[in-house]
Amino acid sequence: MSFNQKTAIVTGAAAGIGAATAKLLCERNIATIILLDIAADTLQQFADELTQLYPRTQILTCVANIADNNSLRECLQPLLTRLERVDVLVNSAGVADENDPDEIDIWHKVLGVNLHGTYHTTIESLAYMPDGGRIINVSSILGRAGNVRNTAYCTSKHALLGFTKSLALDVEIVEKL
Repeated sequence: MSFNQKTAIVTGAAAGIGAATAKLLCERNIATIILLDIAADTLQQFADELTQLYPRTQILTCVANIADNNSLRECLQPLLTRLERVDVLVNSAGVADENDPDEIDIWHKVLGVNLHGTYHTTIESLAYMPDGGRIINVSSILGRAGNVRNTAYCTSKHALLGFTKSLALDVEIVEKL
């Protein structure tokens, strides 16, 4: 895929896998990239760094909590409306807080970001995705296994794999209609 006229969104873009992915897309001459993260200062610092390194790429930022659909929509919709397309969506945002099975606050936080946030970002982006667009959902080996003190994380990553597989079938069916 040639990226020189493409637009991408990367969630969790301020650090880790999200930042590495955003940098790789810039290295591959992506035309426009939306860096999405909740960490405003870190995100802006990273965006400034990428702007210096890759002046050909239009770098936009969106500071939002993807677990909160209203927060996400408020930040992302104006950018999507202006750009009119998303060719690549990388859902990389995630939290991995350890928990005991009865720690409901951690359960809600982890599933809120890892599963619901991925869902929200995907649904917001789908209307702007042309035929041939790509959605990449970052999971974990723990999406296929269990782990002590990780019930929320493992559940979220197992569910993310199911979401990815089912969404691929739904989108394929819609495209054929």
